[in-house]
Amino acid sequence: NSIYGQIGGNGIMKFIDLPPSSRTASLGGNLISVKDDDLTLAIQNPSLLNESMDDHFAISYIDYLAGINFGSLAYAHSFDSINTGMIGMQYINYGTFTQADVNGNITGTFSAGEYNFFAGYSRQWHDFSYGGQLKLLYSNLDIYNSFGASIDLSGTYFDKDKGFTAAVVFKNIGYQITPYADV
Repeated sequence: NSIYGQIGGNGIMKFIDLPPSSRTASLGGNLISVKDDDLTLAIQNPSLLNESMDDHFAISYIDYLAGINFGSLAYAHSFDSINTGMIGMQYINYGTFTQADVNGNITGTFSAGEYNFFAGYSRQWHDFSYGGQLKLLYSNLDIYNSFGASIDLSGTYFDKDKGFTAAVVFKNIGYQITPYADV
């Protein structure tokens, strides 16, 4: 007889790969080369930040699967015609779970959630923009906590006259600073 179990994921804090808005989700989950005034797109590609997003505030809430809630909020400010920054937060709340001991006796409940606090910046240079984003990541799964940090680096070429956009994004380059441990 053979026994098979579930295989865990390949990585940690994978919630940061979820689409930050319904627009992004409806178009396949990765929308990195649309340059308009949608601030939620800059969460996935910081080089999309531009002066048309000045003083924009974006909020998104998704009632995800099986009682899981996911959302984001962001604010952008344009410092001048070529420099734009943003700050924000993403979160996922996995809900409340029944806690049991090894014998199946219910001992209480616990909750789980993960958070991404980010700050991004973009600079325009002719038809090209480049940007970066710093992410501070926190995960709480019952009594276990983890802290990490990552960055995104991106560049976008946008030719408005020809209606052509191309982008490249290096996402979630980071490290788990504090592995999951008891509180």
